[in-house]
Formats: sequence, C-alpha cells, structure tokens
Amino acid sequence: MLYFWVLIGALIGISAALHKGFNVIAGLLAGALLGPLALLMFGVSGVVHTQPNRVKCGHCDSWIPPSSHVCPKCRQRQRRAATA
Repeated sequence: MLYFWVLIGALIGISAALHKGFNVIAGLLAGALLGPLALLMFGVSGVVHTQPNRVKCGHCDSWIPPSSHVCPKCRQRQRRAATA
C-alpha cells in the first residue's frame, strides 16, 4: 500500500509540475510525500491564481510584470510581447 501511495503521488506531482510550469523534481518529491492527496491539491490549485497579471521571462522562467522590458532577476531584455 505504501508503494502505491508513493507511486501515485509521484505521478500526480510530475503531472502537476508539467501542467503548472513548476520544477519537475520538486513536483515528484512533493507528490511522493503527499501521495494521492496531491490530486486534491492539484485539482483545487486552479481555483486560486497565485500570479495574477504576471508572465514568465523568456530566459529564466521567473514571473515578471507584463509591462517589463528587462527581467529583474536575470537582467535580460524581453524580446517578445508578454503573454499570459
């Protein structure tokens, strides 16, 4: 039963990380620790928007304001128009 808990949780964590744009290793570890409860967290996470009015930097993937011309984290100029 414990193996099932870890395996299902890890798969859900990986899926959530890929879907939400998070680190896959962190998703795997969090999912393995949370088990099937990760499915519940993944399901309700779409209800609350944690990054309103933010887009990802094209270089470092950090969240930045859509009007930024330079990323405050990596200091790279944004080449394309920001899209949500």
